Amino acid sequence: MDAYVVSPNVNASAEWRRFLRLEEKHHVALMGWSADSPIGGLFAAMKDGDLVIIARGSNSNKECYFAGYVDASRRDIPMELQNENEISQVRHLSFFTSLEGEDIPFTDDCAYGASSQPVACYVLKPWRSSADKAVIDKVKAVISKAKGKTMITQATKLLKSKKNLILQGAPGAGKTYATAALALSVLGVTDVDFNDHAAVMRKYEELRGQKRIFFTTFHQSMDYEDFVEGIKPQVEDGQVGYSVEDGIFKNVCKSVPEGGDIVGCIDRYLQSIKGYEHKKVIPTLSGRSSLYVWWNEGNATISTRSVLSTAALAEGETPSPLNIEKVKLQALGDGEENNWRHYAQAFINAVKAEYRDELQGRARPVVLIIDEINRGNVARIFGELISLLEADKRSNAVHPLTVTLPYSKEEFSVPGEVYIIGTMNTTDRSAGTLDYAVRRRFAFVTLRSDREVVRRSYADSALGEKAVTVFDDVLKFIKEHNVGDLDIEDLMIGHSYFMAPDEDGLKLKIEYEVLPLIREYAKDGLLAVASDELERCGAAWRELSVPPTPAETAE
Repeated sequence: MDAYVVSPNVNASAEWRRFLRLEEKHHVALMGWSADSPIGGLFAAMKDGDLVIIARGSNSNKECYFAGYVDASRRDIPMELQNENEISQVRHLSFFTSLEGEDIPFTDDCAYGASSQPVACYVLKPWRSSADKAVIDKVKAVISKAKGKTMITQATKLLKSKKNLILQGAPGAGKTYATAALALSVLGVTDVDFNDHAAVMRKYEELRGQKRIFFTTFHQSMDYEDFVEGIKPQVEDGQVGYSVEDGIFKNVCKSVPEGGDIVGCIDRYLQSIKGYEHKKVIPTLSGRSSLYVWWNEGNATISTRSVLSTAALAEGETPSPLNIEKVKLQALGDGEENNWRHYAQAFINAVKAEYRDELQGRARPVVLIIDEINRGNVARIFGELISLLEADKRSNAVHPLTVTLPYSKEEFSVPGEVYIIGTMNTTDRSAGTLDYAVRRRFAFVTLRSDREVVRRSYADSALGEKAVTVFDDVLKFIKEHNVGDLDIEDLMIGHSYFMAPDEDGLKLKIEYEVLPLIREYAKDGLLAVASDELERCGAAWRELSVPPTPAETAE
């Protein structure tokens, strides 16, 4: 990879500010000289992946504007640029990043030294100049940080639209951390720097404690009864009985707080049914019967009784009192009225119906994170709720769906404020695949290994270069031996495997984490490589170097 510095003065033009705006608008680098001129020929020689720094002025007074990597796959020229007579060459840039406000260390020790003569296009030479290398490293670091922010921003927009998203990639590519940052972003957190890992995780744990973020891991034995609801045995007074127990997904959906003050509405509703003479009739959850509900002032319970009850009770007596504080907790999703849960939910529903307009305010979103989502049978775990996951099938959406749950017989829908983030290891062949019915209900974002993250993680730049050298050679090795079943971004070992506090720690990671994964790839048929070649490369990587070529070995 080479690094180019390109001026927005495309052809000694005085209109460089206008050309700069065009570069920003279309994410391109522009050149006025043709490819058969010396300067234009240098620009034309740019290769895919080369770094481009758009800057102007001498090294001592360099104004840096944008940077990105050459995207040779794009050859189209926007119509607006086709009409510019002074522009003869265009290069599209991926990860186009603003350098505004960044301290890019151009000095007189960089290429072209103290010369004040403008240069339209030139190449930095880090192998000769540590000053050039410092510029390249700084710009790469800025782009890498911006890439992380861009991914989170784009994934957040996608998740808000789709409601369900899976972060996929090879092990160590940062799925766990990206999941935490994405969860904070979709919940509207703006006071955390998403590049500050410690700050992100502190906020993440805070929101987990507030029941805004929930976490579970799928596995082969997980089923609908664990995830949605099931019948569980209970022992009371030496007798075994059975009750319906909510699973994590049902609890997540119930935890979506109302837009208004549900607790305040319950208090006002109690005032409206104060005294038996003011009792109301409300429907049960099934809708096949009704309940009388009333409240005797000063009591800690709500009186309820089925209208079909034939028990010999005096007027005003109740066989099924509801604890008021537990009813409020159930309404908030923080607990339940464990004696008469169904009656309590019927009461809560009656309060919601009574104060519907007041409670229609926007509810706060919650996030469910499902780690290793492809290790479970997703269709079996979600059951009939798989259809309810779609954005337009959520409650209050354009085509809301409701189902009757099989055990509790409750009417159930998925709130629009519930966001699901799954993670999936793309190289795990022991896990099941997601069928098309499941896949079309999720958006997919692939996380790739990033060598610049490896470089930035080391305070010792020399050790960082060794780590990057091994990273690059492992990538080269996988590309050369990949049997073609998986894309390289799904197969390349993640950058976290090359990050350690010191040299001994890095060698341990290579020995006990990187090499075992490479061997597993070979064993599973993902790589076609002879054992002696693998051991030859492994021996070099253990010493944080690259193996000699066959020609070098022969010498």
